[in-house]
Amino acid sequence: MIVKIFEPVAVFEAVRYNTDKMDKGKGELLKVANFGPLMGFCNRRPEDYRAYLQMVSALNKNVRKPVFHATISAGGKTHSKEQLLAIAEKWMKAMGYGEQPYLVVFHKDTKNNHVHLVSTRVDKQGKKINSGFEHVRAIRELNKIMGLQEEHQSNKDIAKALTYQFTTKAQFVLILEQLGYKIAEKGNDLEIIKHGKVQGKVSLASLEKMISGFQPDKNRALQLKAIFSNYLQYYKAEDLAVFLKSKMSVSIIFHASAGKPPYGYSVIDHAQQRVLKGSEILPLKELLDSTPTKQPEKIAGDMPEQDLKPEPNAINDAPFSEKQDEQLDQPISFRLHMT
Repeated sequence: MIVKIFEPVAVFEAVRYNTDKMDKGKGELLKVANFGPLMGFCNRRPEDYRAYLQMVSALNKNVRKPVFHATISAGGKTHSKEQLLAIAEKWMKAMGYGEQPYLVVFHKDTKNNHVHLVSTRVDKQGKKINSGFEHVRAIRELNKIMGLQEEHQSNKDIAKALTYQFTTKAQFVLILEQLGYKIAEKGNDLEIIKHGKVQGKVSLASLEKMISGFQPDKNRALQLKAIFSNYLQYYKAEDLAVFLKSKMSVSIIFHASAGKPPYGYSVIDHAQQRVLKGSEILPLKELLDSTPTKQPEKIAGDMPEQDLKPEPNAINDAPFSEKQDEQLDQPISFRLHMT
């Protein structure tokens, strides 16, 4: 579940954008809340909503950009419009907009079900709704509604990363960065940061100890080289990365400076829980210069069935395995930052 708050603007074009979606059959108005006298009218027009929101906003001339526009998006079709509406109502209340006039519009024209929410940042007494740290609060409040505990999730994510084999600190950092974390080295620890908050710490000493115990797997490197070479018959490098991640839980991460071609790449093999330098598998030039010669629909007939399936303990976007879950009960070398 993803929440996004758009930058505030002065004019309520977000109402028009959403009602246009409805007119094209790509959207559905799920809720009209707290629009005062308008609630008594049956045939309300988009301009009626805009005028009312503009009228309330005018109560505080200091708020020059009063439009509040946000989206809450599900992963694929995992949540129905009714479920998204219930989540949106709770989230608006948690963000301080529960008593505000607002619209909830369901969009069904993308692969992910999502709702748009439009309101004003000025209340009916002329006071500005609190916007302090709203992007951080937006995520935190949604997590609470969805029953997610940030510390517990970070606990699991760090534990997953520590089960991998890696040869450098940078490779360990890469695993967590792919899960949306930012990493900062402070003193003798790596701080694991998400949603603007330190979620946990990993001891540099224990990390070095893990690196010293790395066990190379040349056979797996050769296997991946064969897989890469085979699928490059069907895909360019960037498309190969998408295919391998979705089908085999193998992530290719290209390294490049802003606006410049990649100078290297890494591979996170979630199936075997190890990180490799790209050069251990295939030279970067060979990967980038490869030209597909076959159609993708013929892939299944070219590769053995077992090579098409990720290992059952792959963790890329997969549920935590029982084995990994059990590891959470064991002493591990990181500390959670509790506030």
